[in-house]
Amino acid sequence: MRAEEWATRISKTYIDFLVQMWNIRCQIVHATSVGTSDHAYRIASMEMLQKVKKTPWHLQYQDMHIIKRSKKFFNKAPMATIKMWRKRL
Repeated sequence: MRAEEWATRISKTYIDFLVQMWNIRCQIVHATSVGTSDHAYRIASMEMLQKVKKTPWHLQYQDMHIIKRSKKFFNKAPMATIKMWRKRL
């Protein structure tokens, strides 16, 4: 085996290991975030969105854009951003 092949195999093995470790880390972080106050706040915010979508005429015209948020926004956005969104309501 040539040195280049050996280095390629070692690098690939190392990268595969790091990807697996990152996936495990993501699973742990997701599992520990369920049931926290942040998680409850995100769920409550999604519920507020659904209520506001049913009665959009209660919003000011310049605030109509805030009801165009998706579930992904509430799951992935930083908490500060979600708090600012709720403040606009």
